[in-house]
Amino acid sequence: MPQADWDAANMRYVMCFFPLVGAAIGAVVFGISKLCAWLSVPSLLTAIVLILLPILISGGIHLDGFMDVCDAVGSRQEPARKLEIMKDSHVGSFAVLGLVVLLLLNLGAWYQISTECLQVLGIGFVLSRAMSGYLVVREKAARKDGLNAMFSGAAEKNRTKLALCLYMAVCVVFMLIANLPAGIATCVVAFVCLFAIPQMAKRQFGGWTGDVAGYFLQVCEVAMAIAAVVVWNVAA
Repeated sequence: MPQADWDAANMRYVMCFFPLVGAAIGAVVFGISKLCAWLSVPSLLTAIVLILLPILISGGIHLDGFMDVCDAVGSRQEPARKLEIMKDSHVGSFAVLGLVVLLLLNLGAWYQISTECLQVLGIGFVLSRAMSGYLVVREKAARKDGLNAMFSGAAEKNRTKLALCLYMAVCVVFMLIANLPAGIATCVVAFVCLFAIPQMAKRQFGGWTGDVAGYFLQVCEVAMAIAAVVVWNVAA
């Protein structure tokens, strides 16, 4: 993307465009999956490619936040100390363990993805980012500095939340149309994450941060993938 100077004027509605990143990722994932099928790429290799694509497209920024949260939570320290750990650029053992678990769960799910589930999860990339953006502007920031505080503080909160809620509603409709059983399962787990992870953030850190937003995105997407595959196999 072209570089932009962030100021109060152009950041008022920036989170409204965050779900469009998910739309781009979903389109690329769906297109590459079709290409892999046409080229008869083995299922395991296809799954690995599809898991890596969102990481490559986003530059790994959300995965970085996920790992930072794993390190902080695993430390069992006080909230203030956990916030310091999340800002530390060093990678701890809990971050590595969390990353391995996340990638293995993703691999197990994406290895079994059907075309119908793939359509649902492609839209799920938009839903997860709409929810993440919504939480950024809704939740209390755990600290006054950092990306979360910058985006949240500059946002036109009411209009941004309304726009992101509309994104969520549209995503739910299209996920249900794509495949009803998988769509219901993925939407349910996504909304569980929407309500549960902010509660975890309040207990662990005293509020929301950019790293927690990345953690939410990764957990929500792997949960949706697992739910879609399990329900699809049961229904089939």
